[in-house]
Amino acid sequence: MTNRVCPLLKNPEQYTPDLQDLARNELARNYWLPTLERTVGNFVEKAQSLNPDNPKATEHAKQCLQKFHNLIEKIKLEPRTLVPLSVRTLLEFNEENLRVHFKDAWQTQKDTESEQALSQFSHRISEIDSISDFHEKWVELAKGLLAGNVFDWGSAAVANILDSSSIFGLSHAMETIEARPWFIDDVDVFIQRLYSHNFNSAVIFVDNAGMDFILGILPFVRELLTRGTRVILSANSYPSLNDVTYKELNRYCRSAAKQCNILKNAINNGQLLTLENGQKGPCLDLKNLPSELCDLMAESDLIILEGMGRSIHTNLNTEFTVDSLRMAVLKNEWLAKSLGAHQFSLLIQAIDSIEKKQPPGSSQNGGTIVLKCKDFRQLQLDIPTSYDFHNVYTSIERLSNLDRAELSYPFFYRPMYPLLEDGHTLFRPETEFAKLLATDQWRISHVNRNYSVCKSYSSVWIVHKSVDDNTLMAAASYREGGRIPLLSYRHDNGTVLLRSSQPLVGNSGKRSRPDEKILDAVAVKDKKGFIFDTRSTGLAGHCKGKGGGTEPDMHYAQWQKIHKNLDKLVKCDGSVQDHFSKLIEACHDTSISTDKWLQRLENCHWLTHIQSVLSAACLVAQCLDKDESNVLVHGSSGLDATLLVTSVTQVVLNPDCRTVRGLQALIEREWLQAGHPFQLRNARFCYSNAKAKNQQPTFLLFLDCIHQLHYQFPYSFEFTTQMLILIFENSYFSNFGTFIGNNEQERQEMRLAETTTSFWSYLNRPDVITNFLNPMYEPNKAAIWPSIAPVSLVLWRELYLRWVIDPKHQRTAAQKADDLIQNDKNLRTKAIRMRKQLMDLQKELQTLTADSECEILHES
Repeated sequence: MTNRVCPLLKNPEQYTPDLQDLARNELARNYWLPTLERTVGNFVEKAQSLNPDNPKATEHAKQCLQKFHNLIEKIKLEPRTLVPLSVRTLLEFNEENLRVHFKDAWQTQKDTESEQALSQFSHRISEIDSISDFHEKWVELAKGLLAGNVFDWGSAAVANILDSSSIFGLSHAMETIEARPWFIDDVDVFIQRLYSHNFNSAVIFVDNAGMDFILGILPFVRELLTRGTRVILSANSYPSLNDVTYKELNRYCRSAAKQCNILKNAINNGQLLTLENGQKGPCLDLKNLPSELCDLMAESDLIILEGMGRSIHTNLNTEFTVDSLRMAVLKNEWLAKSLGAHQFSLLIQAIDSIEKKQPPGSSQNGGTIVLKCKDFRQLQLDIPTSYDFHNVYTSIERLSNLDRAELSYPFFYRPMYPLLEDGHTLFRPETEFAKLLATDQWRISHVNRNYSVCKSYSSVWIVHKSVDDNTLMAAASYREGGRIPLLSYRHDNGTVLLRSSQPLVGNSGKRSRPDEKILDAVAVKDKKGFIFDTRSTGLAGHCKGKGGGTEPDMHYAQWQKIHKNLDKLVKCDGSVQDHFSKLIEACHDTSISTDKWLQRLENCHWLTHIQSVLSAACLVAQCLDKDESNVLVHGSSGLDATLLVTSVTQVVLNPDCRTVRGLQALIEREWLQAGHPFQLRNARFCYSNAKAKNQQPTFLLFLDCIHQLHYQFPYSFEFTTQMLILIFENSYFSNFGTFIGNNEQERQEMRLAETTTSFWSYLNRPDVITNFLNPMYEPNKAAIWPSIAPVSLVLWRELYLRWVIDPKHQRTAAQKADDLIQNDKNLRTKAIRMRKQLMDLQKELQTLTADSECEILHES
């Protein structure tokens, strides 16, 4: 095959295909070398399933990975090992290695996806044909082409989605495409050109097989064909990732033609041609094209480059002598940010409510879109044209209402910094309770390894050694949702805090000896423990009539019951959410008088909820610390008020929970592993009109309680309240996967540890966490007993009023305090150093004096 330079290049002598020279660009090199090695390594896991007829597929894939690793190590020592050094040449090196062992490593995957895409082809072209507006039709074709380009197994962000989802289709992909205008958006210019000009010949360099080619490229090609344009489709000469090859190109075109006469006739009369592009990898070197392709391109007046490899990694800045389009989705966040763009779309989870306002009788004009966000911001977008106004509104509305967690941003996010630790595995029960497990009283149980005993609990339980697994399984049927009494915390004096859900006593007075055995195991002789019920006696009695209730005294003789009225939190009936909405509404109303403000603050009952939780937690803490009694806490389901009380209790008693790592461990243990349904509770915020009974800001209430403790004991916390705000934000919308899902089982099924980055991995980076360290922190090993009097509780101004009151003065004061404290530390350090120097000089003087005295004696 004789190769030549593309005849459509404007400056062929100056042409360089690669966007980045990795030999010269150290920053890009440090990113791409490990990133590409991980991408190559990911194939090892898939090799056997993709190549079922090759019994040594995994072994061969590992050999290829080793060769790639060896090259990377050499490049780290000498970047000129591979010349030129670029993403293109590195990918070509890997593909050539793969072809030694695999005829086409991704053939099975490509055929499967192409069959699925072909089954949807008729429907897709019917959708296009139903659009009568010329401009709208071509925008839809462009969006479809971009959405199809999302299906790229070479992108780690996309591969994670496709791996975890068997139903991710073109419609889902179109939801990931951000609203226009795009980073480079010449679609309107292209469409305007179509109004007045029919292209004679178009050459399209295609990318991926499956959805991309069949549902993205072919409908676009079909529309060009109807305008009389000759279309030349050019694909790779050799297999590369899931890119379509020249041989497959012919096959897929003929299969699609069976469903479309336009394609069939174009193939038969030579209006639609297919040619190979001579490339051995997923990128495109326009100085190395087959002669036959160059001859046909010479007559073309439109060139289209599709995919990251052909239009971004290579040829992004290439100039042509004819009209050109680059069609690609940025599927790598580092590259996107380095170009000043975004990966896929906005972090749309932050939006709680979207409102559109359009002046009456001005349908041709634009309007205003108001976005109310979950961090209390309210953004106003003024959009001048009706077309853009409706497009932006529709896109945001669709993206903010995705029905599957796997389509949310954390599954696409890839950090541009090295991960120093894996936050997903940082707080395992085995390590968190290591000291306790070293005793002869407690053990680990894996009875719930498959979540068959309790779906909302974690797979690892810490239980008393005297209780066997059969007892645990039997007791689970007596507790709502299987949430048996489990260890939450062991105090320094040996008392223990347990949590569970309500017993299923019912009006029949049902009992469970296995459940009684669990509590008897921790009971102390001649010392009653406390069963702390977060419900009033009235609500507990009501629950008993529905099959629940509380522990019968006659069967739990060593336990004494305490009822605390946290009914609204227990019931999760939407009332707490309403109270919170009223609080934020009052905070944002800057026009009301002081009297009305105080009245509205009282009527929203938010501080009343905080007072009730703090009161309950302090009572439990007193039982553990002062009375030296064991405590079991439960309400009904054990998912809200119970976790609030047990976690705040530990902050009061345990100084470790007042440190950065300790608070993270507490959230993991008492909220994430304990099964608080974050996905359900935090689905909507205070602005949304679509409120449901199972939504309420329970976790935010917990953070506010810590804020109250921090306010009263500012020196006892290692972190600032700004870290609490960051945790709050990430519990509602995040780049990270930590708070996705309702329990550990759901997180396991979504493979969060493999497909997302942990929030803790980000927060614990030295350059991040130093911004949230409390300069006034002095470790305090004692319990902190807060005042719960109404006058002692304060509104969390830094959070709820963050966009209402300018925090500049507070920040300035905090910075000055920080500077004074740092200056004091520096002076203390300097004083210690000077004391040491003084002591050294005194010792030296004593030595010299003694030596002098010895010399005098010797002379005498």
